[in-house]
Amino acid sequence: MELYKRPRSSYWYVDFADPSTGKRVRFSTQRKEKREAAQVAAAELKRRQDEHQLGARREMTIRQALDARLDELRALVKAGERTAQYLEDVERRTGVMTGADKRRWFIPPETPMHLVTDATVKDLMRNRLLEGMSQGSVNHEVAVLRSAWHLAFERNIRVYQGLKFRLPKPRQKTRHLSWDELAAVHKLLDPKRPLPGRNKSEFAPPETSRIYRQRQDAQDMLIGFALTGGRWSELSTLLWSQVDTKTWATVLLYGWKDREERPVPLPPMASEMLKRRYEVREGNYVFPGEKGDKPRTGSSKAILRAMDAAGLNTNDLVERHGRATIHSLRHTFASWLVSNGASIKDVKELLGHASVTTTERYAHLDRTGAVQRARTMLTNITGAL
Repeated sequence: MELYKRPRSSYWYVDFADPSTGKRVRFSTQRKEKREAAQVAAAELKRRQDEHQLGARREMTIRQALDARLDELRALVKAGERTAQYLEDVERRTGVMTGADKRRWFIPPETPMHLVTDATVKDLMRNRLLEGMSQGSVNHEVAVLRSAWHLAFERNIRVYQGLKFRLPKPRQKTRHLSWDELAAVHKLLDPKRPLPGRNKSEFAPPETSRIYRQRQDAQDMLIGFALTGGRWSELSTLLWSQVDTKTWATVLLYGWKDREERPVPLPPMASEMLKRRYEVREGNYVFPGEKGDKPRTGSSKAILRAMDAAGLNTNDLVERHGRATIHSLRHTFASWLVSNGASIKDVKELLGHASVTTTERYAHLDRTGAVQRARTMLTNITGAL
């Protein structure tokens, strides 16, 4: 039995051979002290040894495994190891699987985990695609089932050992917005934009109205995403303590993936937006949720509706470049920087990518340097004639 730590994690993990199957078992002890972690690991190993001696392995249904996985996630959210948004997403997909959602679940939730095979997963994926779901969304749903399978396996529950969960890589399109496209969306979110009245005359919404506040909020988030390149999880949980409120020159974005903060510069447009919000702040969060001083959950539908209204998601544009979403604003930030001469290495640091390979998707936009180098070469060649 071996205790070890993973990079960027404060918990101890354990690695040992399962006495029943001989396969390696690795899991988090959820303990930060090595002595406590050793006790948890020893107790789990003894439990498995006892079950092996009795010759009995427990069974668990899909519903039970998913519920147990949700309990684990709630504990991780409470400990700050996972975001509330991630938990909400898993809860929603679990609702689909267990029948709480109106959509059809193709595997009965009372099915024992050991009856879930590769054929079962392929059938689920095929039916979801026939429903019109994208490959990426299908992969997310299957990933929730996969996490339940791993939980059952780690707890020595009877499962189908050969399950591979092979997920096809979805077709990726890095959609980014031009300045004119962003300006069009920004204009549609203007809180002072007139509204049609009952007599078809237009009137400006008062500043105290709900629609004014919603538009202002969505417009501010639009600026925040496009001019910092932050992920939804990073801006929806952004605290005022992460903003440089003295110079308004930088903001520290906390990456929930790598558990690290990274500084991002603030252009004047973003600084002015943050200053205005700071003057009327009512809590610790820059973009608080509707339920008081808590992180925002769910995506901003106002931004998505404005993108559609601005004509960013017509059939031809979606086919060529992909759908414009809130995550497209992160691509927009990176694309503008690379197009204007920023190095891939610098953009990697600003986006918080773990590997430069992920950032290299923007390399084809580095046309400024390529054009200048080509011009210099051609000048040297033709000058010799």
